This record gives sequence, C-alpha cells and structure tokens, in this order.
Amino acid sequence: MKPDKIKNFLKKSSELKFLGELIKIRKLGTGESNLNYYIKTSNGEYLLRFDITNKSASAFKGEYETLRRLEGLKIAPKAIYVNTRKDFFNEYFMILDFIEGKSLDKLKNKEYSPHYGKLTKKIARLHKLKVNLSNITNSFDNRIIRIDKTIKEIKRDVGKFEEKGSIEKMFETYYDTLKRLIKGYKPKFTFCHGDICLPNTLINENEFYLIDWELSGNLDPALELSYHFYEFNYTKSQRVKFLKEYLEIRPDKTLSKRMEFTDFFVAFTTYFDCLNACFNLAKKRGHKDYLETADLKEYWEWADYYLGLVCNLGLFDKNFEKKLKSELNSIYKELK
Repeated sequence: MKPDKIKNFLKKSSELKFLGELIKIRKLGTGESNLNYYIKTSNGEYLLRFDITNKSASAFKGEYETLRRLEGLKIAPKAIYVNTRKDFFNEYFMILDFIEGKSLDKLKNKEYSPHYGKLTKKIARLHKLKVNLSNITNSFDNRIIRIDKTIKEIKRDVGKFEEKGSIEKMFETYYDTLKRLIKGYKPKFTFCHGDICLPNTLINENEFYLIDWELSGNLDPALELSYHFYEFNYTKSQRVKFLKEYLEIRPDKTLSKRMEFTDFFVAFTTYFDCLNACFNLAKKRGHKDYLETADLKEYWEWADYYLGLVCNLGLFDKNFEKKLKSELNSIYKELK
C-alpha cells in the first residue's frame, strides 16, 4: 500500500471531508491481520487501519460496532468510519481516533510492569461488560477446528524435510492430553478482547489501552487470561496478584480450575500457530505488505518461547525435549 494512493483517496472522498485537510501520513506497521497508517489532518489525529485477512464484511463491521460500544470504558480507540465496499482499495478499512502511546513490545518490562494493577482493573471491567457479541471465527469450537488445520499444514511442511518423528509425537501428545483434559472443562462466557498481547497493548502516562479488536467476542475469560499471562511472561507472583485483584472486581468461582485446562490449550495451540507462521514466512505465503516487514527470526524466537511453555507443562521427559528441539533447530537452519 503506497501513501500516495491513500492521499489521493482522502482528497477525493466526499464521505471523509469531516477529517479536514491532510497534513501528514506515515506507515505505523503491519501485523498478520492488519496494516496501519497514522494520519494527521487539520481536524485531528487518526489511525487508518486496513484488514489484510479474508474475513467477511460483516465480521469487519462487527469489530467496528464493538469499538463503538466500548467508548465509555476508555480502553480502546474510538471508531469513526468503516468501509467494506472495496471500491478504491482491495482491503476493508476503518478510521479510528489515534491513541498516543507506545506498544509494550517496544518497551522494557520494567517500564510498564509496575502499573499492572491498572491493567488488571481494566481487563476485569472489560470482562464485566454486558456485550452479547458472538465471534464465530474465534469461538472455542472453531479454534479446535483451526488448530487441526494448522497441524495438517505443519505436517505438510515438515514432511518436506527429513523424517521428524519427535514432531509427530508432539502432536500425538497434544491430542491425547486434549482428549483427557477437555472432559473436565466447563467454559463460562463473557465479552473478551481475544488477543491481549504486548503489541496490542499501549501505555500512555501509565494508562493502558487495547487495540486490534478483531478477535473480540463472547469467550471464556480463562482462555483470555492464560494467553495474556503467557504473552506478558508473568511470573508466578504476578499471576497470583493479578487473579486476586481481578476476582475482587469480577468474581468467578471456577476460573482457576478452568485455567488448568486453558494453560495447556493455549501453550500448545499458540506454539503451533507460531511454528506455522514461520513456515509461511519462509515460503512467502501471505499478504505482500506483511511479508515485507515480518521477521522470521523474531517469529522463531516466539515459537521457541512457547515451546518452552509447552515443555514446562511436564508432558515430555528431558530426553524427548532434547530430541524435539534438535529436530526443530535443524529445520530452522534450512528455513533461513
């Protein structure tokens, strides 16, 4: 996406005259699902966000409507405009108020972790909201289906290398453990963000804000929190403190029990997602803007981090872990 094309559109669009005269535009970054530009006009500062997935128009509009409902919570950017016509761009896009702040992945842990209490309160209040919004794409049942597909894709790519028996054994362990643990898992649902990770969390003057709400909807907060704790690399004491403060605002008697399952599920499935992303990057599969900026080394490091979380679950013996990591490292050398 070239800035000149965006400039031309903003000048020609009668619908966006309320933005005022364009002063400045710059690219902010590209994720797996979106492409973002900062826009400064005579009337303010905005975020222009393009969707680079194959989601439906209704799903994209659903994210826009979600942001409109969240305005009172002051945890998300205000949504201003949405376009799903593809009459000028090949992607859906929306315009949001620009939130000043830095994403946590650009900061050191010590710069934001002392303020975790504020983030805890915002997440707890978010989970208390009475927003009845289903997100079929990100539902638990569809996650199971999607991960099955992801595993098949990884097997296809791994099969192009030498026989990797440990990787196949890892998949078997996942399915066996899933079958055993899911019997006792009884989810509860409330409105969740769906992807509270470091890049999706901004901080400004010690206040936290969440961006990228495309995965939001009615989910089990146990899933949300397991993922959040892993992504932020919470220590054991930080987890305990978070849950204590969270449950004071939003009581949930079975949360800890459900997280015994979701900790397992999130560790494995996020690892599979990261590993699959590495193969896709190496094979140049994905949106061109994403492929231009994504870093295979960074994705592999995230995959390795989640592999460590998987191993910490105690489902593998040390000899197997060593063999598995050796096979994966040999694959990475060939992918680079």
